[in-house]
This record gives sequence, C-alpha cells and structure tokens, in this order.
Amino acid sequence: MRIFDLIKEWKTISEFENIIWKKGKKEKEIFQRLEFLGDKVLALILSSVIFDKYKDISEGKLSKSVAHLCSGKTLSQISKDIKLEKFLKEKKNNIADKGLADSLEAIIGAFFINNGFKKTKNMVSKLWKDKINNIDKIKTDNKTSLQEWSQSKSLGLPKYSLISKIGPDHNPSFKVKVEVRKFDFKVGSGKTLREAEQNAAKNLLKIKNI
Repeated sequence: MRIFDLIKEWKTISEFENIIWKKGKKEKEIFQRLEFLGDKVLALILSSVIFDKYKDISEGKLSKSVAHLCSGKTLSQISKDIKLEKFLKEKKNNIADKGLADSLEAIIGAFFINNGFKKTKNMVSKLWKDKINNIDKIKTDNKTSLQEWSQSKSLGLPKYSLISKIGPDHNPSFKVKVEVRKFDFKVGSGKTLREAEQNAAKNLLKIKNI
C-alpha cells in the first residue's frame, strides 16, 4: 500500500497537507504537535494489537516488541514502503530517515483526528501487518533494545560513559555506566568497551523487565 492509496481509501489528511509539508513557522509548530499525538496513538495501537495477538509472551517481551515496532528505524522503513517521500514533494531525491519517521507519525496523528481510533487502528494494523506477524524474529542486542525502549518512552538516547579502564593493554578491563533520563544508572564491565556497554545496557533492561 502506498501513501496515495491511504489518502484515496480513507480520505486521510487532505486538510493537513500543508502542515505535513511544514512550509511555515505555524505549520511546523502544528506538525510537531501532530507528531507528538501520532507517536502516542501509534504506541497505544501497537500495544493493543500485540497484547491481543500474542497472549503467551511476557510483559518484557511485549515492551521490547512495541519499542521495536515504534522505533525510528521501523517507521522509516514503512515510510519507504509506502513511498511517503513522493507525497512530501521534496525537491531533493533523498529525505533523511528521521524526517520520514517524523512525517509518518504526524500523518498518523492527523489521521486519528479525522477518523478516530478504530479506523486509525485498522490503518496501522494494515501498514504494520508483516512486522507484527514476525515479532518472534526480532533480534536486537542490548544497546539497541535499550535505545528503542528509551525512544519509545520519549526519554531520548541512553548515555554511556567510561568509568574506568584497568589492566595491561593486552588484557584490559572496562567499566561503563549507562543512564536514561528519569531512571537510575547501571554499570557494566567487559574485556572490551563494546562488551562493557552491552552489559551495562543489559543490566538496565533487567530492572525494567525488558
């Protein structure tokens, strides 16, 4: 399905087109509000769909799955699938993935205002169908899982900082701290900086049961 099919089938966002294109200061401000609304509506819909469809998975797996489905990476992939960049009428051929993701969230927000929750849920379920059906194939490392979760909660990116590096150069040991806004930090250790960061992320995910 393409964005043009959505507009034709559901009369999605005709009155919001100038806002989605963000041509003026006022439109940009409204765009940001629609983006905020779309983000929250999308999370609620996907949480509801995953909860109903997968009755045997844990709360932690539910959180991880919804965070992945709401991530900027997934949003940009779906935006490309529906040819959203053509609808945006940009002169340049390539639009940044974040721009596509933000625009899709704004469109979902506008669609919700025009059509209500039930139709928005139908639309999202159709666009996300393949990804919803394959959540058992989601394989992400701890840092990616923590990032997807924190962004899905509008908490920004996790912050990693090196606490210490000890031992000889040929056999070092690293200790890293990771923080997510509004939450306590956790520490991880490893033989490499990457391993220490992964373990720190893993420890923070544990306290959130993700």
